[in-house]
Amino acid sequence: MIKDVCPSLTPLVKYMGVKSVIVCSVKAAHYLKSSFSIGISLLSINEVLKKYTEQI
Repeated sequence: MIKDVCPSLTPLVKYMGVKSVIVCSVKAAHYLKSSFSIGISLLSINEVLKKYTEQI
């Protein structure tokens, strides 16, 4: 998870071989899709936490 960083300006996506990402920003989704041609899921932070963390 990367927080408070513009992912469209970071080379992490390219160099780590990322195939898809989850973002909570329409702007990030647009730039990541057009810059790196990867799969994008647009979810809120709450939706991500509910979906990908264990319920205690």
